[in-house]
Amino acid sequence: MNQNELLAEVSAIKRRVRDTIGIDLNHEFRSSQVYQAYTGLCGEAQMAHEDDQLDDQLITMLEEYADKVIALCQKESVR
Repeated sequence: MNQNELLAEVSAIKRRVRDTIGIDLNHEFRSSQVYQAYTGLCGEAQMAHEDDQLDDQLITMLEEYADKVIALCQKESVR
């Protein structure tokens, strides 16, 4: 996959998380280690794309944390 296709994967992951958990999250949820790791990986993916270094490994990690964020959201009240 080229960089634009990989970035499209990142965008799809982020959209899936946003559509599932919404945008009005409480401070406690946003402060959780899982959510912080997810947002950090989102930033890493964007920077990697800008440097033409985005790869499948980073996308796999982002997908794993997206799944963890969604699971945590479904388990807790986050609004």
